[in-house]
Amino acid sequence: MTGLPPDEAEGGMTASATLNRSGASRLAERNLASIQDLLIGEQDRREDYTARARAVRRLQEGLRRLGLVAGLSVFVLPLLLAALITLDLPLGWFDGWVHNDALRASQWVSRGEALLAASIFLLILLTRRYGALVVTRVQGLSWILAVGLSAVMLVYLAPQLTEADMPPMRYVLGVIVAWFTGQQVAIQVYDTVRGSAWWRAPFYGALFGFGVEVALFFPIAYGGADVPWASWMFLDFCLKVLAAAAFLVLYRLLRRRIRPRGGLGGA
Repeated sequence: MTGLPPDEAEGGMTASATLNRSGASRLAERNLASIQDLLIGEQDRREDYTARARAVRRLQEGLRRLGLVAGLSVFVLPLLLAALITLDLPLGWFDGWVHNDALRASQWVSRGEALLAASIFLLILLTRRYGALVVTRVQGLSWILAVGLSAVMLVYLAPQLTEADMPPMRYVLGVIVAWFTGQQVAIQVYDTVRGSAWWRAPFYGALFGFGVEVALFFPIAYGGADVPWASWMFLDFCLKVLAAAAFLVLYRLLRRRIRPRGGLGGA
């Protein structure tokens, strides 16, 4: 059998080897591309899962915060609602302190305002536990619901009410503006002062809250009216200073039961 010349045989082997290397190179490239596609796909799936997980965590955290605010509003809302309903009922507890009929406390203090004063103490205790940010939201939600429910009740009872049953609109406006603002001041002052001597935050919070409330309420509700509202304002503030001091007794008793959450000052 006649063999190929050496040059031709060597050329054929070289061509075959070249083809083999070329095929192996293309196969390796295809395999590398497949691996890269798999890695990219896995990374995309991982990023997509991470994004979904973050969204779920944010949703869960938002629902948790909403649940906390709604749950705490259960304590504040009834107090505000009862206060708004009883604004026209005079409170005569302090009438015997003065002999001038025009200056008797029942001329300007109602049962509703007594409940609103108690709401400042409640909000301070909640701020001790949960902080100003949470309690501010609780206060806002409670006021929205209380005013809304009061309006619904008035509409429902309107056919049975006379003008004498309704407090003047400027009085109602003064109550809402003054007490909402006073509560906010009490919350923020308490949260700012907390961490010092135990009595300072609750006393200053209540004192400044009451001070702002008094300064806003009387000019809005009675300014220009033919009543001694400036004297009422002074006497009202004196009563509330006494109430702020008396609140310290309750605060002292509840300090160990109502402990601040982690990250909040005040022992």
